[in-house]
Amino acid sequence: MIEKPAKDVEGFLLYNPFAHRHFFRIYNKKDKRKFTDYDVRIEDLEIKIICNSASLYKTKKGNFLDWNSKVLGRDNG
Repeated sequence: MIEKPAKDVEGFLLYNPFAHRHFFRIYNKKDKRKFTDYDVRIEDLEIKIICNSASLYKTKKGNFLDWNSKVLGRDNG
């Protein structure tokens, strides 16, 4: 087993709707077609969202994180 610190590693938290699970993906900096996926086993992980295209929504049915209105084609401009 090889262990290395995850602090300051940049990647993407993705969701697989078929397996109903999240996973963490790190893309190769030189070739974005190459990547490494990691199962997420930690239950309390601090995350900082740096994506300008994401928004947090509050509704009567619940709260969720999704693409912003402009990306979703709902920009009233």
